[in-house]
Amino acid sequence: MGGLMGFDGNVVLMGKNGRKTGKPAYRIKTRELLMRLVFQMGATGDFSDAAKETFLADESLYMGDVRGDSPMGCIFDAAGGEKPEMPYLEWAFACIRDNLSVIDRAIEEASEGWSIGRMNAADLAALRVAAAEMLYMDGIDDGVAVNEAVELAKKYGGEGSGAFVNGVLGAIARGKGAVLDHEAGQPGVLDLDAGRPEGDEVGA
Repeated sequence: MGGLMGFDGNVVLMGKNGRKTGKPAYRIKTRELLMRLVFQMGATGDFSDAAKETFLADESLYMGDVRGDSPMGCIFDAAGGEKPEMPYLEWAFACIRDNLSVIDRAIEEASEGWSIGRMNAADLAALRVAAAEMLYMDGIDDGVAVNEAVELAKKYGGEGSGAFVNGVLGAIARGKGAVLDHEAGQPGVLDLDAGRPEGDEVGA
């Protein structure tokens, strides 16, 4: 059994069957943090690095009572050693920022008549994160992206948000080949494995 440096900086042990063992990354919570960041940026229209850093500096995200059923407040138990998986967050944020027009067009086309401006803001934030993962970020399974977005929509959105997000992302998954063919060669398309040190692993 060998050890690889995981995407969260933890050592990930690899068994003979190639499956990861040992301490898992905090990808799910980091995805939730990213969704809340995208939600705020959508509300303000400010997708700048400065706005991102201001948001991430909010100590209430890392210190307090962590409640999985609460859509507000603390996400990470910093006192217990939890911390965001920053390489994933930085790559995903850059992907959303640099490809926002393409992502939003894919969401609108998949939503059967719903414009971006009419969508629930929490639903839109979850959709933007998942669509970015599905369209541009190799190494993240479409099913994982969809399932996590549905759970975030249920937590932060309204009645019917989970079903709505599931339907839109299902349509994007079926048609993403056409989206990528249309945007072939566009700068900013990200591969999570590209340019990373040999042996660095990207998980879902």
